[in-house]
Amino acid sequence: MSAENAEIIATKPPKNASNKEQFQRINYLYQLSMHYKNANLDISRTYVNLLDTISKKTNTKISPNIKRSYCKKCKRLIDYKDPKMFKVVKSKNKKNDKFIINCKCGSKKTFPIGLNRDYKTYTEKEGNLLEI
Repeated sequence: MSAENAEIIATKPPKNASNKEQFQRINYLYQLSMHYKNANLDISRTYVNLLDTISKKTNTKISPNIKRSYCKKCKRLIDYKDPKMFKVVKSKNKKNDKFIINCKCGSKKTFPIGLNRDYKTYTEKEGNLLEI
């Protein structure tokens, strides 16, 4: 897999960038993990595990986009091109619709999608992040 085809979600550190080095390190590990996800799964999972450990030890908050892109149980990056992993469960009431991601390890992530379809996370709202 070439570097041009890699999908990279670059995160920006918050306005009080006291942990600038940790954010840069976490971002770099995430990019490495995305690069190696098809070539070598073990290395990719190791990078995600390091990313998670660094964020916990330094008490650094990870962007929700990055948190949603890997399985918390097996540290495997979620392949958004695989349609078998995703399922939308519709109910009679549209407010109870759910989006389910099934990982190959057997764990499931469930997101309610019917409550507020225009919902944006704190980091997705404009004016909350500062580039450094």
